Amino acid sequence: MNPKNKIKESGPEILLVNPWIYDFAAYDFWAKPIGLLYIAAVLHCCGYTVRLLDCLDTHEAPATNQQGSTVSEKRTFGCGKFPKEIVPKPSVYRNVPRRYGRYGITEETFERSLASTTAPTTILVTSGMTYWYPGVCRAIELLRARFPKTPVLMGGIYATLCPKHARSFSGADLVITGPGEVAAVEAVDDICGCRSNAETYGRLQALPLPAFDLYDRLDYACLLTSRGCPFQCPYCASGLLSGGYRRRLVEDVLMELEWLRRGLGVKNIAFYDDALLVDADDHIKPILEGVLQRNLDCWFHTPNGLHARMVDRELADLMFRSGFKTLRLSFDPVDAPGQERIDNKATARDLFRAVENLRQAGYRREEIGVYLLVGLPSQHYEQVIENVDVAANLGVQIKLACYSPIPGTDLWRSAVQDGLQDPQTDPLLHNNTIFPTSSPQLPAEKLEAIKKYVVSRNAALLSTRR
Repeated sequence: MNPKNKIKESGPEILLVNPWIYDFAAYDFWAKPIGLLYIAAVLHCCGYTVRLLDCLDTHEAPATNQQGSTVSEKRTFGCGKFPKEIVPKPSVYRNVPRRYGRYGITEETFERSLASTTAPTTILVTSGMTYWYPGVCRAIELLRARFPKTPVLMGGIYATLCPKHARSFSGADLVITGPGEVAAVEAVDDICGCRSNAETYGRLQALPLPAFDLYDRLDYACLLTSRGCPFQCPYCASGLLSGGYRRRLVEDVLMELEWLRRGLGVKNIAFYDDALLVDADDHIKPILEGVLQRNLDCWFHTPNGLHARMVDRELADLMFRSGFKTLRLSFDPVDAPGQERIDNKATARDLFRAVENLRQAGYRREEIGVYLLVGLPSQHYEQVIENVDVAANLGVQIKLACYSPIPGTDLWRSAVQDGLQDPQTDPLLHNNTIFPTSSPQLPAEKLEAIKKYVVSRNAALLSTRR
């Protein structure tokens, strides 16, 4: 049982849904709807009966192939392919020479799950990337067909960044923006005629642990030791989504880790923090020291980029000894003459020190990955190649991250002012698969050349170690 959640399952039933991904590509890099799981836990504590239907839970997927689809195949650390079913491309993608798909469980599995339950009092649907909204719309369409009288509430990333579009096209009765624990429970209370004192959960320290115990089987779990980020990078929406930077208590984080490891048997845990290493002496270092003292034997992963300049020798040693297996550092682009830095992640010198500290702690260079953001405004081909060479010369693996403007960010507003982005554009066009092809500085052929160059540099690094 969740050690922090006082659960009373006697009230009205609430169905929570994590919808499909619709995209050209998707991969399960420790993808769990942690915001929805926090809301589920709060609803539990308020006396509601909660059920979760996660369309991306591959354990619910069929075991055999179907025409036009592939089954998931798990690999080391719990990651793997999502099942994919090819579906028609939206018209805005008609010129993209790639196959478009729905990722997750089949619609038949989804509808079978709905048919096996009574009508819930309220349905809550979360949302991911703005350009994944077709999955949200399809899920709500099927939910309404099965439960026509049940109110549907929707929140999440797409709802927060594109609320007008979501209200017009999602089919939800209510769209909730920003952190949803209080707003969602208040809305459910209004529908059910209950009073839950939802405002109690407005503080990060007051939140129960996310309801990972709703899953029958877990290959991994996700963990937030903080929300938001103290930095304000112009391309990032963290501040818009999180409502400001704040941290959890070290002891609360350790209690959650112990519950995940010993209570649920989860070994692979991915940190979802946007700023995991900020004030490391008072936060992540005591957490990792506690992990070692408790002998938790976890494998940790950092799919979000770490601030390389914050990786000192002591922290690198703690990360190695406590079980960090997947390391991703963020590297600020090499600036052109007269161009300002766009974030606070790392210079070449910072990256060199971080890699050296990690190597001395025990990591092999090929175990370290570096994110390089490509496609930024005014970023030239030669600039990107220089970044690639800086990282490759350190012997680390390079991970390209293609930029596309995110609604509400500083670079979004600049793109609108420069005529590169229509503020009323279909969110499908936010997809970073296609946005770089419209960049005047990095047209499609240049972007493909960069990708091929990165592949060759990574391959060369690996071949030298065989």
